[in-house]
Amino acid sequence: MTIAQKNSRPAKTSFIGVVRRAAFVAPNSFYQVLYVQVLDASFVDRQTEITVVGRFGDLTVGQAYRFTGFWQTRARFGNQFHAVDYQKIEGDLHGQE
Repeated sequence: MTIAQKNSRPAKTSFIGVVRRAAFVAPNSFYQVLYVQVLDASFVDRQTEITVVGRFGDLTVGQAYRFTGFWQTRARFGNQFHAVDYQKIEGDLHGQE
C-alpha cells in the first residue's frame, strides 16, 4: 500500500432523507446511529432506508436533512453512511416523503 493510498479519504457524497428513528444515542457524546429514509440520492433508489452514523447536535425525527459524508463498511454492522455534516431542509419537498 502506498502512502497516497493510506492517506486517501473516501469520496464525499450527499443525499436528502427523513430521520425515521435513532437506533443508538451515546449518552456522553453526540454520536448517533440513525435510520433514515432516502428522498433524493444518486446512489440508491428513493424510499430506501439506510443507516447513518455520526455526531449530531439537534435532529428531529420526521424532519428532512441533507447528509454529507461517505460510505463505510464495518465488519459487525455492514454498510453505513458516515455523515460529517448535515443541514435541515426547510420547505416543501414536492411530496417526496
